[in-house]
Amino acid sequence: MADPQTYRAAPSAYVVFGVMCGVPGLLGVWAALVSPMSWGPVLIPAGAYVFACVWLSRYRLTFLTDGLSYGSLFTPERVISYKSIESIEPILMTGRYAPPQRVLVKSKTGEELQINTKVFPREAVQRLVALKTHEA
Repeated sequence: MADPQTYRAAPSAYVVFGVMCGVPGLLGVWAALVSPMSWGPVLIPAGAYVFACVWLSRYRLTFLTDGLSYGSLFTPERVISYKSIESIEPILMTGRYAPPQRVLVKSKTGEELQINTKVFPREAVQRLVALKTHEA
């Protein structure tokens, strides 16, 4: 395997949250300028965007020389060696807090690593899926 490479959340993920928080924020600014009111409608989307940026900044998918490492704000970093990978499968999870696109990496010892692939660049996801073809 090549030198270790770390992937982080794609810029497009920041743009999506920027639009989702920016539109209400701009409407709030417009409303605050047109009539005297609280700046709360501006601060709430701004705070939400700051939180989203911190959340996205904590996503890490690292292809080490001997293993795969993944972590996020709410998932502590875990490492699975390439030799112990039994399968890599896309999974569909439904539920209130389940990310829409995930990959499940299972080790031969029964460990499971669920990776939210939606936030990563396409190159990282392709590299992750390519590991499946290199399984022993």
